[in-house]
Amino acid sequence: MTALPAMAGDATVITWNQPTNITYGTPISVAATASNSSGPVAGTFVYNPPLGTVLQQASGNQRITATFTPASGGRTLRSNKNMQVSAAPLSVTCTATKVFGAAMPTLTPTYSGFVNGDTAGSVLTGSPALSTTATAGSPVGSYPITVTRGTLSANNNYSLTYVTGSLTVTPATSSVTLSNLARTFDGAGKAATVTTVPAGLTTSVTYNGNAALPVNAGSYAVVATVTNPNYTGTANGTLTIAPAAATVTLSGLANTYDGAGKAATVTTAPAGLSGTITYGGNAALPVNAGSYAVVATITDANYTGSANGTLTIAPAVATVTISGLAHTYDGAGKTATVTTAPAGLVGTITYGGNTALPVNAGSYAVVATVTDPNYTGSANGNLTIAQAVATVTLSDLAHTYDGNGHGATVTTAPAGLPLVVSYDASNLPPMNAGSYDVVASVFDPNYTGSASDTLTIAQAGQTITFAELADTMVGDADQPLNASATSGLPVTFTISGPAGIVAGALRVTDAGTVTVTATQAGDGNWAAALPVERTITVSPATGGGLLASYFANMTLSGAPVLSRIDTQVNFDWANGSPAPGVVPTNNFSVRWDGEIVPRFNEAYTLTFRTDDGVRVWFNGLLIVNHWYDRGVANSNYTFSAQAGQPYRIRMEYYENGGQAVAQLRWSSASETAGPIPSSQLLPTPPDTSGPVGTGTGLGAAYFANETLTGMPAVSRVDARVDFNWGGGSPATGIPVDSFSARWTGDIQTRYTEPYTLILRSDDGVRMWLDGQLVINDWVLRGATNSTYTFNAEAGRRYRIQIEYFERFGSAVAQLHWYSAREFSGAIPATQLYPLPTPVVQVADVPQLKAEGEPVNLSGTVSNTGTASMAYAWTQVSGPAAATFQTANQIATAAHFPVAGTYEVQLSAFNGHVVVSDSTVITVVAPDLNSALVAHYTFDEASGDRVIDSSGKQHTGILYGATRTTGKQGGALRFNGTTFVYVQGNEDLDPTTPALTLAAWLKPDRTLAQMAHPYPMPIYRADYATSTGYALMVTANETERLGLRIHHLAGTGQRMETFTAQALTPNTWVHVAGVYNGSVMSIHLNGVQVASRTVGAINVRAAGELAMFLGKGFEGLMDDVRIYHRALSGSDLAALAQGGLNQQAPGVNAGTDQIVSMASPTITL
Repeated sequence: MTALPAMAGDATVITWNQPTNITYGTPISVAATASNSSGPVAGTFVYNPPLGTVLQQASGNQRITATFTPASGGRTLRSNKNMQVSAAPLSVTCTATKVFGAAMPTLTPTYSGFVNGDTAGSVLTGSPALSTTATAGSPVGSYPITVTRGTLSANNNYSLTYVTGSLTVTPATSSVTLSNLARTFDGAGKAATVTTVPAGLTTSVTYNGNAALPVNAGSYAVVATVTNPNYTGTANGTLTIAPAAATVTLSGLANTYDGAGKAATVTTAPAGLSGTITYGGNAALPVNAGSYAVVATITDANYTGSANGTLTIAPAVATVTISGLAHTYDGAGKTATVTTAPAGLVGTITYGGNTALPVNAGSYAVVATVTDPNYTGSANGNLTIAQAVATVTLSDLAHTYDGNGHGATVTTAPAGLPLVVSYDASNLPPMNAGSYDVVASVFDPNYTGSASDTLTIAQAGQTITFAELADTMVGDADQPLNASATSGLPVTFTISGPAGIVAGALRVTDAGTVTVTATQAGDGNWAAALPVERTITVSPATGGGLLASYFANMTLSGAPVLSRIDTQVNFDWANGSPAPGVVPTNNFSVRWDGEIVPRFNEAYTLTFRTDDGVRVWFNGLLIVNHWYDRGVANSNYTFSAQAGQPYRIRMEYYENGGQAVAQLRWSSASETAGPIPSSQLLPTPPDTSGPVGTGTGLGAAYFANETLTGMPAVSRVDARVDFNWGGGSPATGIPVDSFSARWTGDIQTRYTEPYTLILRSDDGVRMWLDGQLVINDWVLRGATNSTYTFNAEAGRRYRIQIEYFERFGSAVAQLHWYSAREFSGAIPATQLYPLPTPVVQVADVPQLKAEGEPVNLSGTVSNTGTASMAYAWTQVSGPAAATFQTANQIATAAHFPVAGTYEVQLSAFNGHVVVSDSTVITVVAPDLNSALVAHYTFDEASGDRVIDSSGKQHTGILYGATRTTGKQGGALRFNGTTFVYVQGNEDLDPTTPALTLAAWLKPDRTLAQMAHPYPMPIYRADYATSTGYALMVTANETERLGLRIHHLAGTGQRMETFTAQALTPNTWVHVAGVYNGSVMSIHLNGVQVASRTVGAINVRAAGELAMFLGKGFEGLMDDVRIYHRALSGSDLAALAQGGLNQQAPGVNAGTDQIVSMASPTITL
C-alpha cells in the first residue's frame, strides 16, 4: 500500500491497492479510499481512464489516475498506478457434417474468444487453411479437419490458437414400405413384405417386439428397421391375421310352454368348435312363454362365426267366458262375470278401456284378458247400463209481452236433473208475442224423460200521446208534430186539408181546416193503438216577407244554420254577417221562397241586385242564372202582372268574399221603384209534393290509376257524389294522387220541369245521361263546375255514368242538381239507384286433377242488367302459384304446379261493384309411373336385351351398346353407331295430345362434335310419312336438342321446340321434352329452358314403326322414360333429383330371339 507524505497539519491521504495485470477485454476495476488521522474522509473519486474502461493491449504499463475531491472543500488530491494489459486468446477451428453419399460441404472456420463486442470482421484479416481426409464417398463416421494459419492474422489485442476440427458423415435416409399385412388364419406363420429404397437394404422385422412369425389370429405391431450402417429408415404397421370364418346354424327354435326349459340346437362347420349360446342375454335355458333372442357365438380364437335367431315359447291357450252384461242405472258400479279354463287364471278386465267399474248409464266395451304369462286368452263383450226413467212437468205457460224473455217452469222427479228446454227449436226463452212449442228434455246421462206443451205470449196494449196544435196562418212557421206511443214504436201522421209534413213539422199551404191524425198500427208484440186527431184552422196570409234559409257554405248544401222570415230582401251586409255568430261573414249562401203579389194590372220589372252570384225561378221558370262571382250588379226580368195574383218566386244567392249585397226590387208604371214591401211578400212554403224515391246511392268503383283500367281496388255504393278529399284518399288502397273513379246507376227526378246537373271536379270529369255523352271535360283543372240542363219527367229514372280522374293536388268530385222546385245541392241518396248486383256462380270441378294437368274452369253471371261485364280469375289460396290461360275470360284453363288444395275465384265487375264466387280444386301428386308406357333402367346384369320396367313389355335389343355403371345402377354406352332397337307397337302412340320423353344423358363430347349429324337419344318417327315423335338434335351438326312431333300428313310435317344450350361433356344431365296439349317445352335438370306454344295438335300414329334409343349418340344413357301425359314441373324435378323408381332387377337378360335385323336406315 502506498500513502501520500504527511502534509502540514492533519493531512488527508489516498490509499488503494496496486491494480492486477489484466487480459484484453477485462474492464478496469479498482477501489481507492481517502482518510486522515481521524478516519475516512468523505468526498468524490474520479478515475482516468474511468472505471469499467477496457484497455487496449500495448507494450509497457498503462497508467491509472485517481483524483479525490473532499466533500468539505479543500485541496484536491491525486494518485497514479500502473498496470499491464496482455493479448486475449482467440481459438480457430472448423466443424462440418454431411449425409452419406452427398457432395462434400464447404468448410467454414469458427472462432471463439472474442471479447468487448469484437467480431471477426473487426479484428481479423485473411482466412485460415482448412483440409480433411474425408471424401464424398466416405462411409458413416468422423473425420479430422486440419486448421493452420493460412493468411489469417489478428490485431494486437488477440493471440491466435489453431484447433483441429471434425467432419461427421451421417447415415442417409431410406424409404421403408410394409405390405401384405392382411392375412387369414390357416395355421401357418405370416410375414409382412418389406421393400426399401434404395432396394436390397438389410432390415430387421419384429412382430409385437418378437422376431418370430405370428401364427394365430390377431393384430401384431410390425416394426421394420434398416440395419445397413450407411442408411437409416423404419416403417410401422399392423399385420392382421383374421379369424377364419365358420358357419353357425340354429334350429329347434319353436316351442310351446310346458314348464320345462327349452334349448336351441347349434351346429358348426367345421364341426365341434367351442362357443357360447345365450337366450335373451342369459345362459340359462328359458322356461316361461315368450320370445328370446338367441345368439350362438364361436369362442375359438382362430375362428369367427355367430348366428342369431329367436326361440319362441308360445303360451298355452286358455278359454275365457264373460256373462252378467245387462244392468240398469242405480248409482252403483256394475261388473261382468269372467270365468277361465283352466280355472283361476289371473287376468284383467276393462270397461270402455278403463279398469274402474262403470256406474253411469251407457254401453261399455268389455275386454277380459288372461295376464298369466304362460297362457293366452281373451273375450269381448258389451256391458249395458240402461238410463233410469225420470218424470218431467211443465207449468207457467201463459205470459204477456213486456220486452223480456219468458220461459216455462220445469220440474223433474227426481228433482234437480239438468234439462234442455227449447221454444220452437230455440234454446232462448221467447220475448216476442206468439205461441211457442215447448219441449223439455232431461239432459242427464243416467236419466231419460221429456215433456212438451205450448207457451203463449199475448200482445201488449199501447196508447198515443199527441201534443196539441195551434191555429195558424199561411206563411207562419211550421209546427212540430210531437207524438209518441207507449210501445216506443214510431207514430204515423196523416193529413187532411191544405198542409203537408216537412222535416217532421206541419207546414200549411193554404187557408182552411187541417186535421192531423196520429196512428200506430202495432206490430207482432203490440196491439194497434187508438188513433188521436188534432184539428186547426188556417187563416189566409196577409203578407209579411219571404221564407229565408241561410247556409254556412256557398253551395246551399246540408242543413241551414238559420231559418227565418225576411220581411224584405233588401240587404247590404258590406263586410259583415247576416247573423253574427251564426252565419259567416264570407262563404255563405241564402235561399228565399214565397210569393209576390202585384198591386196593378201592368208590366212589372223585377231587379235582383247582388254581390256575388244569384239565380231566380219565377212561377217555375229560371229567369236569372248569374251564378258566378261579381261585384254589385243588377239582373232584371219583366212580366205582365195581374193585380192581387200571387206569383211563386225562389231566389238563391251566394257570397264568396268582400262585399255582400242581396236585394229584391220591383218597378212598374204605377209602382215606385224600390224594395218589394213586406205586405206584398207571402212566406208561402215551396211545393215539396214531388215523390221521394227509394234509392240508396250510385255504384262506385275506385281505381289505383288514372285510366280506370283493370279491376277496381275499391267498389261500394256511395250515398251521394259529394266529395272534397283535399289532399287525401277516397279509401284505403287508393293513392292520394293518380287515381280514378266511376259512378254508375240511375237518377230519379221528382218534378216535370227543366233540371240542371252540376259536375264540380278537380281534375277531369265526363258524364253520360241515358247513354249520351253530355259533359266531356277530361282535362287537368282546378275545382270547376260543368253543367247540363234537360227537361225532366217526375218519377222517371235516367241512366247516368260519371267518370273522374285525379292527377295531383286537391281532389274534388261533386254531383249537384236544381230545378224550379228542387233545391240546389247534392242529389240525395233517395233519388240515386245503383245498378243491380250481378250474381256469379263458378262451376265445380267434378274430380281430382293431377299436377300440371290443365283444369277447365267456367262460371255463369246473372242479374247483369244492361251493364257490360269484365271478368278476372284469381287464386285465393294454395301451396303454389296457379297460372290461368286467359284470366279475363269467363271460361279458361288453369295449371296447378304442385299437389295440394287450391281455391280459385271468378270476379265479375259491372262498372261499379265486384262480385265473386270460388271453387276448391284438389290436385294430387301423380305417381311417376302414371301413364308410363315405356321405361328402361338398363340395370340388367348381362345379355343383349333391355327390360321395359313399365310392364308394357316393350323389350329392347342391344346393337353394340355396352353395359356400364350409370346415374343409378346400370347404364348403356353408345359410340355413335350402336343403339337399342325396340320393336314397334301401336300402344306407343299417344291417344290424347300429351307426351313426355325423358332420359339421363352423359355425352362424351358436345352434340355438334358427334359424328352423326342428328344424334337422337329417343327416336320413333318417320320423316317421309310424317308420323311419330323424337327427342333429338333438330338441326344438322348443332346443339339444338329438342322435341319433335309429327302432326300433319305430308313429308316432314312437324312441330319442334329446342334449346341451344350446349350439354357439358362427361357430365350427367336430365333431359325431358314435354307437350301438354298446348305448349311444347324442353327441360334440363328439371328446369324449363325452352318452350313454344303450338296449340292443340295430335301425334300422328306410327303404328308398327320401330323405336331406337341412342342412335347417333356418343356417351352414356340411363333411365329412359316415355309417358302419354305431360309431366308437371314437380314430376320433372323429382326425376332430375334422382327419382329413379321401378328399377329393373339385376338379372341376366339372355339373348333376345324376338327379331333379327340389319342396321336400319333412318330418314331425318
